[in-house]
Amino acid sequence: MIDSRKKLIAIGCSFTAGASYRRRCWSTNLAQKLDMECINVGKCAAGNKEIFSNIVDEVVSQKNIGLVI
Repeated sequence: MIDSRKKLIAIGCSFTAGASYRRRCWSTNLAQKLDMECINVGKCAAGNKEIFSNIVDEVVSQKNIGLVI
Protein backbone atom coordinates (compact mmCIF):
# COMPACT_ATOMS: atom_id res chain seq x y z
CA MET A 1 0.00 0.00 0.00
CA ILE A 2 1.27 3.48 -0.84
CA ASP A 3 1.38 5.96 2.04
CA SER A 4 -0.69 8.98 0.99
CA ARG A 5 0.25 11.15 3.97
CA LYS A 6 1.96 14.46 3.37
CA LYS A 7 5.72 14.55 3.93
CA LEU A 8 7.58 16.67 6.45
CA ILE A 9 11.08 17.30 5.15
CA ALA A 10 13.57 18.33 7.83
CA ILE A 11 16.90 19.69 6.63
CA GLY A 12 19.74 21.13 8.67
CA CYS A 13 22.82 20.44 10.76
CA SER A 14 23.44 18.04 13.66
CA PHE A 15 20.51 19.40 15.67
CA THR A 16 18.19 18.28 12.88
CA ALA A 17 20.09 15.05 12.26
CA GLY A 18 19.41 13.95 15.84
CA ALA A 19 22.80 13.63 17.46
CA SER A 20 21.36 11.83 20.49
CA TYR A 21 20.75 8.16 19.78
CA ARG A 22 18.62 7.64 22.89
CA ARG A 23 15.77 9.94 21.87
CA ARG A 24 13.97 10.54 18.64
CA CYS A 25 14.83 13.88 17.09
CA TRP A 26 12.40 16.79 17.00
CA SER A 27 11.46 16.26 13.36
CA THR A 28 10.20 12.73 14.01
CA ASN A 29 8.13 13.92 16.97
CA LEU A 30 6.67 16.83 14.96
CA ALA A 31 5.82 14.61 11.99
CA GLN A 32 4.04 12.19 14.30
CA LYS A 33 1.98 15.01 15.85
CA LEU A 34 1.06 16.33 12.39
CA ASP A 35 0.37 12.82 11.03
CA MET A 36 3.03 13.22 8.35
CA GLU A 37 5.78 11.02 7.01
CA CYS A 38 9.17 12.29 8.23
CA ILE A 39 12.05 12.63 5.79
CA ASN A 40 15.06 13.81 7.78
CA VAL A 41 18.09 14.73 5.70
CA GLY A 42 19.92 16.61 8.44
CA LYS A 43 23.67 16.06 8.51
CA CYS A 44 26.22 16.71 11.23
CA ALA A 45 28.54 19.65 10.44
CA ALA A 46 26.48 20.75 7.43
CA GLY A 47 27.08 24.37 6.47
CA ASN A 48 24.61 26.83 4.96
CA LYS A 49 25.55 26.06 1.35
CA GLU A 50 25.16 22.31 1.85
CA ILE A 51 21.84 22.77 3.67
CA PHE A 52 20.51 24.98 0.86
CA SER A 53 21.66 22.48 -1.77
CA ASN A 54 19.91 19.66 0.12
CA ILE A 55 16.70 21.70 0.31
CA VAL A 56 16.67 22.18 -3.45
CA ASP A 57 17.43 18.49 -4.11
CA GLU A 58 14.67 17.24 -1.81
CA VAL A 59 11.98 19.67 -2.97
CA VAL A 60 12.65 18.78 -6.60
CA SER A 61 12.73 15.00 -6.04
CA GLN A 62 9.89 14.47 -3.51
CA LYS A 63 6.16 14.44 -4.13
CA ASN A 64 3.30 15.13 -1.74
CA ILE A 65 5.30 17.60 0.41
CA GLY A 66 3.34 19.12 3.27
CA LEU A 67 6.06 21.03 5.13
CA VAL A 68 9.78 21.84 4.73
CA ILE A 69 11.74 22.92 7.79
